[in-house]
Amino acid sequence: MATEEFVAGVEELYHAGVVEVPDIATRFTSAREHLPGPTLEWAFSRAGSIGYSSHGPWQAWSDLAEDLGGFIGRTERDLIDAGANLVKCAENYAATDDAIRANLDDVRAEIDKEARTPESKIDPAHTHGDD
Repeated sequence: MATEEFVAGVEELYHAGVVEVPDIATRFTSAREHLPGPTLEWAFSRAGSIGYSSHGPWQAWSDLAEDLGGFIGRTERDLIDAGANLVKCAENYAATDDAIRANLDDVRAEIDKEARTPESKIDPAHTHGDD
């Protein structure tokens, strides 16, 4: 029989995987979307006679922004995967103990409803089971 703390911990794992971690991933998505793109090249335009070409350090800055966008995108995907794995952990624990399973079944609908906000990245229906 599971202790109350352990049952609560499994509920917290599930909640973190379905709600909290996807919310953090969404913030990374927003950050990536706000990175300035090629439309900012005009800000680097200047007379070529002053040196370092007519676009100054545009290429170096552009390469850096592209790298940063890649790092942010990978972090976002890693967070989504981590959230899905937290859900799988909670469900695996629930599969081993009747008290945990009953508790998780009771709170799953409420947590899943909270996770279905437009910001959510993990659809709880796709994390249930052994997939």
